[in-house]
Amino acid sequence: MPGDKSLIRKINFEGTKNVIKACIECNIRRLIYVSSIHALKEPPEGTIIDENMPFDPKNRRGEYDRTKALASIEVLKSNGNGIESIVVCPTGVIGPYDFRGSLITKTIVDFAKGKMKITINGVYDFVDVRDVAEGIILAAKKGKSGEKYILSGERVSMDYMMKILSEITNVKQPRFKIPIRLPKFIGVLSPMYYKLFNKTPRFTSYSINIL
Repeated sequence: MPGDKSLIRKINFEGTKNVIKACIECNIRRLIYVSSIHALKEPPEGTIIDENMPFDPKNRRGEYDRTKALASIEVLKSNGNGIESIVVCPTGVIGPYDFRGSLITKTIVDFAKGKMKITINGVYDFVDVRDVAEGIILAAKKGKSGEKYILSGERVSMDYMMKILSEITNVKQPRFKIPIRLPKFIGVLSPMYYKLFNKTPRFTSYSINIL
């Protein structure tokens, strides 16, 4: 959702600085920071993203990306101050035990209930939450201080995801698929509607940009 930039910055950046400070004061030897793939600088289309990509605190996509980049840089800067700092960057986390209900989980539940009538073109890299957990543990045990590691899974198209969900639930795939330009337009307007009715939008300009 647009807005709340100061809150996002306070949590992602200032909050991380507080954790680093606490680690130094309490003589914590190792700090593993869970960043995001979106903290990395986005290369030209068709380029493979790897750990050589720098963090991008000036990312134009959104405040979340910028503050995660700033926090990641701050974590790596703390390396050597009595701390071994390591950053991991998961892609789209998905999987079981999501009791709070993330946006992707709610999308899957809506599909299972037959509420999803429309889908869009797009692809995203999804990673199983259990693999992310294992990656964090491995980073803590074996990671090199000052390094960052991408925790990715598999590039999945929205068409393929709908097909898999249909096979699992026996619910028919959405009949209508709209071009990406229309959701971009809806993504600009929908936050106003959803804020008015205190609901979470399925699409925002940010989420469409990511897909």
